[in-house]
Amino acid sequence: MNQFCPESEQIAVLMEGRLTGEETGTLHRHLADCDSCRREATLLRLCTTEPLEILPEALEEKILETCPPRQNRRRSRRKTTRIPARRFPVGFVAAAGLLITALLGILLVSRLKRPLQEPLEPVVQAPEKKPVLGPEEPLPSWDREPEKDVVEATVPEWPPQLPGEEISPEQIPILVEPEEEFPEIERLPEKKTDSPTKPQTKTRRFGALALLNPTGQLSIRRAGKKKRERIQGIIRVSNGDVIRAETSAAFCLEGGHAVALAGNTEVAVASSLDEKATWLSLRSGEILVEPDGSLRSRWTLSDERESAMVVQKTRSRFAVAVRDDRVALFALTDRIRVQADSGRSVTVLPGEEYTGGSSRVAAWGSKVEADLSGQLPTRRSLFFATSDPEDLEEGRWSLETGKIRKGQNPFLLSEPRKKFHSVKLNVAKPVGWDREYTLRFRYRTNAGRLRVQLPFPRGLGALMTDITVSRDYRNRWITVELPLDRFLVVATENVHLRPHDRVETIEFRAFQKDVPGSTRGFVAVDDVELLDQ
Repeated sequence: MNQFCPESEQIAVLMEGRLTGEETGTLHRHLADCDSCRREATLLRLCTTEPLEILPEALEEKILETCPPRQNRRRSRRKTTRIPARRFPVGFVAAAGLLITALLGILLVSRLKRPLQEPLEPVVQAPEKKPVLGPEEPLPSWDREPEKDVVEATVPEWPPQLPGEEISPEQIPILVEPEEEFPEIERLPEKKTDSPTKPQTKTRRFGALALLNPTGQLSIRRAGKKKRERIQGIIRVSNGDVIRAETSAAFCLEGGHAVALAGNTEVAVASSLDEKATWLSLRSGEILVEPDGSLRSRWTLSDERESAMVVQKTRSRFAVAVRDDRVALFALTDRIRVQADSGRSVTVLPGEEYTGGSSRVAAWGSKVEADLSGQLPTRRSLFFATSDPEDLEEGRWSLETGKIRKGQNPFLLSEPRKKFHSVKLNVAKPVGWDREYTLRFRYRTNAGRLRVQLPFPRGLGALMTDITVSRDYRNRWITVELPLDRFLVVATENVHLRPHDRVETIEFRAFQKDVPGSTRGFVAVDDVELLDQ
């Protein structure tokens, strides 16, 4: 198309027969000479289903030559019944022409992208039944695909056999696909869920506890050891240390609590730091507990399965036993508030037992009280001091004169002087003295005399007594108990000591003049206790 070609709208108007005779002749002459405009007129001609009357026969022949031949399309103008052409708006005809041009372009591009030769593969497909809609008009030759010869693909034999050579089935190699290696996935640790039948345990922290004033045949097996040791004097116990009573026995715990054990009873004692309570883990047998009456105390009771119950602050006497493989609590003198590990709290009345769940009436606790109440210690420790480093770190006392002799069996050793050798202890919390108190301790000396004195503050005076040491007991450990009513009261002139005056210092002296020969004297002390009656 050049600048002298008519617009597409004029060609469309021509096809609709709305031009004058002069304009129609001019366009007819142009279409006879211009291939581009004649092609556009051909497209507009295809938009109608019947021939138009306005085109001359010669021009129509030229236009039809540019169209693809279609069977039964051309008819003799003489035999065709002329029907008036449909009238379409000019804009609609132009848009239809552009749409058809775009569709033809897409069709040509898709055919160019089609591969020239498809791979030969044996395809077995059931014939598809198509609905019969009537006689199908054959496609024009320009719209048909070239016929392809279908060749059946054959699968070659494996392994290939050479002519004249036979291969046995055993010689045929077996093809095994290589296994794909996957990287090992790091498995996360499985979370262990608590069994519904096993009670949930709670992690606790433990500390050491002093065992005082032991009576009866008591032995201890330290944690991680097999050998048992006989309990003598003050010892410190912690979690895992098991105390055994061969016969009825008793001891006091730090804080003034008394515990009596029946024969063949095993129990572990420690300090529970989380509950701030005394931990009793009963393995077998029966025990009777009498807390210090001056203060309320907390207790944590357990068994070998580590299921525990916490006894809230109480002054009540109670019994503990293993019944049906579970620890059981029996209230004796007052009601006891108990809290299990699950958090549930239960009130146990006197004469009732508690093993978990709810309390119920029982009788075994009264029998335990009748059998063991006579074994309870009648004296409680008001003050004690040992050579254990942990005992010194607690700050209950301090060593003013002397030193700690370390070793397998540590003790407090005197500081040597010219005239006497002394071990002097300072009490952190002064104790009010009374004539009914008793001082118990272990000592060893090479002197023939040992002086024990309890001076009062501000130079008011002192309580004093001397112990004569015979030759047979020198250089040997001896345990003694000295009632304070046997001490000599040495007071400053015009000063009268009263019961509320407090003791702050305990001193042990060995005089050099009482040591035979030229040997230097010494005094060793351990397990010092001040007991009430």
